[in-house]
Amino acid sequence: MIRLWPRWGGHRAGWSLLLREWLLSLLLMGGLVGWLGWQNGLGRLDQTLYDGLLPQLQRSARPDITLVTLDDASIHVLGRWPWRRAVLAALLSRTAQAKVVGLDVILSEPDLNQPLDDVLLAEAMRQHGRVILPVVLSQRGGQLELLEPIPLLQRAAAGQGHIHLELDPDGLARSVYLQEGFANRTYPHLTLAMLQWAGHKPDRIPGMRRPAGGAAPGVWQRDYWMQVPFAGPVGHFRQVSALDVLQGRVDPASFRDQYVLIGASAVGLGDAYPTPVSGTSRAMPGVEVMANVLDSLLGGQRLERVTPLWSMLFALLPLLLAYVAFLSLSPRWILLTTVALALAVLLATVWLMRAGWWLPPSAALIGLGIAYPAWSWRRLEAALRYLGEAFERLRDEPQPFGLVDAAPEQLTTVLDQRIMLVRQAMERAADWRRLVFDGLNSLPDATLITDAAGTILLANQAAARRFEAALTEPLPGRHLAHLLLPLQPQEASNILAWLDLLDPGKIAEVADGIEVGAGDGSRLLVKCAPFFNARRELNGWIVNLVDISSLRQAERGRDDALRFLSHDMRSPQASILALIELQRSPGRALPQEEFLQRLAQYAGRALGLAENFVQLARAEAQQYHFAEENLSELLLDALDELWVNAQEKGVTLVQPDTHPEAPVLADRVLLTRVLINLLSNAIKYSPAGTSVFSQIHYEGGWWWCSIRDQGYGIPPERQTELFQRFKRFRTSGQPEEEGVGLGLAFVKTVLDRHGGIIEVDSTIGQGTTFRFALLSAAGADAGETAIAPPAVQTEHARMDDADSSTG
Repeated sequence: MIRLWPRWGGHRAGWSLLLREWLLSLLLMGGLVGWLGWQNGLGRLDQTLYDGLLPQLQRSARPDITLVTLDDASIHVLGRWPWRRAVLAALLSRTAQAKVVGLDVILSEPDLNQPLDDVLLAEAMRQHGRVILPVVLSQRGGQLELLEPIPLLQRAAAGQGHIHLELDPDGLARSVYLQEGFANRTYPHLTLAMLQWAGHKPDRIPGMRRPAGGAAPGVWQRDYWMQVPFAGPVGHFRQVSALDVLQGRVDPASFRDQYVLIGASAVGLGDAYPTPVSGTSRAMPGVEVMANVLDSLLGGQRLERVTPLWSMLFALLPLLLAYVAFLSLSPRWILLTTVALALAVLLATVWLMRAGWWLPPSAALIGLGIAYPAWSWRRLEAALRYLGEAFERLRDEPQPFGLVDAAPEQLTTVLDQRIMLVRQAMERAADWRRLVFDGLNSLPDATLITDAAGTILLANQAAARRFEAALTEPLPGRHLAHLLLPLQPQEASNILAWLDLLDPGKIAEVADGIEVGAGDGSRLLVKCAPFFNARRELNGWIVNLVDISSLRQAERGRDDALRFLSHDMRSPQASILALIELQRSPGRALPQEEFLQRLAQYAGRALGLAENFVQLARAEAQQYHFAEENLSELLLDALDELWVNAQEKGVTLVQPDTHPEAPVLADRVLLTRVLINLLSNAIKYSPAGTSVFSQIHYEGGWWWCSIRDQGYGIPPERQTELFQRFKRFRTSGQPEEEGVGLGLAFVKTVLDRHGGIIEVDSTIGQGTTFRFALLSAAGADAGETAIAPPAVQTEHARMDDADSSTG
């Protein structure tokens, strides 16, 4: 990961130390690299790089440059050198159509053997009119001497130019001075003189100028130092043999508008120089080196050396960029950046060479090559020292209970000691990790650990069981707020959104947790606690979700019991006490029969309330005893038990003529009580003269039992509250009935424990139908899960068909 500035653990002292070391290292390396760059080239190193990059400048030879070479074939036929100057005159006459001719032959002495040949050569030069002759600086007896053509030839020539090349310490010819001479007279290079005569003088003579200041008399001066941008290897330019020209095998018209250079190429005859493009071939003749200089001047392909100042700046720039990377990037990116900067230096050097400038890259590359390992060594040493101190502090901290470090080994080297400390730290971290993970997974409640932003990092098995079934992705990586979004707080609080739970400023307001409801009907208590790192910075959150459904159910049972005792049970008992007090007053006493009847009524009501409450408590708490029972038989038992009650109310109990075998796994006592409660309610809430219908049928792996009355009905908006405790309903015109509202709550509880379902359908003034379903005994034994398929309307049709049957 890239970051702009390191944090160093938030310690200003660490950052200050790093900055001081960085600045000191930059100053030292900058001084070294600046000095190297000021040298404007580091000898063989830069020369080697120059030779390797120079082929990038190779180009096609210009078609208007032709070399007439005094080659081995010409020497073999015309004899050894020097030839008679009459031969040179004939050669010039054959190139009369050339634009200009550079004669690379030293003619500083008269021909004493054939003096007329000098006259013939001078005449040929005058007739040609475009011949440039060379001058050479020679050293005789420790004195510099300028060798010029003899006066006769000087007067006949169109101009003169020097033919010197600059040889580097390794003996290779890489550069040339375009202007040389004494203070009172200077000479252009032969090729520059050719261009000046032909009218193609460059707008600016390329090359590095000599330092400003007057030239001392008698001292040879050089100016306009230019690297030669060689167009190609030996033989790159068009060459013709002097013998072929003299013997007429070369058409004189082929020299029209050509820049012609005449010079020696035979081995041992003339000057030849090793060049960067010579390779392992023979050295390049001087006349061909001049052809490369002429080609570069004609095409504007200059290659100038920059000043020492620019060379120094070029070396310092990548070093500065590298040090910025040292301060802001990770080790991997530092290495990649250093390599990239080195490649950039080479690419920039090639690009500048193409633009005509030679910037020696060695100083910049040396700076990068020294700076990276030096800085890496310093940081590695500091890191090892810091890690050693950290591991020693870690070793002094207490271990998890029951875990003991291995006996220390006797080590001699510092590296071995560091490796031993790292191994011990890893083992201890593994012990702590196992302790944390095992402890987290052993917690019975769902527990999540997040980072400071709320992204889940760890989740125990209880959390996975609660949440991952509804998710398509694992919990780690998800945000806590998204996970808790479906949970609804039970009551209003200052936590307006789940993200506020991760606000350290608000967490104290809900220190006791937030109670929420889950989609499965359970109640959860969400508690959140922050944890911090060693610097007391917020590191993350521990979120615990405790299932308090059983606690809330126990509280609800307690509240129901208190309500029952304080209101429902108290009312009939208070009536009994009031009746007894009334009976003690002689003037207000009731007849004995009426007194006993009322007393029995109140006592019976209290007993019935107690019985209902006890039955519901048993249904919620007791261990069920499941066995295979016949649902039809249990229904008949319930009908028989309530037959007298129905007769007293004037209600007829109707059932089918046939009773199928309906095997289910059930607790006989509790399921019979369910049937009794449903039939009792149907009788209780039906007017006299109506009927109560019962039906059992099988469908889709379920046994269905339906009980329908023709009573007063239940309003639709109240039907959702039917199975809640202490809920009673009464429509207009319906007489008051005794009861506490626990019967249907008992029914729902028992059927839920049996894995059954119950439905209700009611219409005001037409009656109510309760229907419940239990999985058949065969399906329950096989562990099947069937879906209850019948619709209420289908059952209505069956019940209507059974209306005429009585029992």
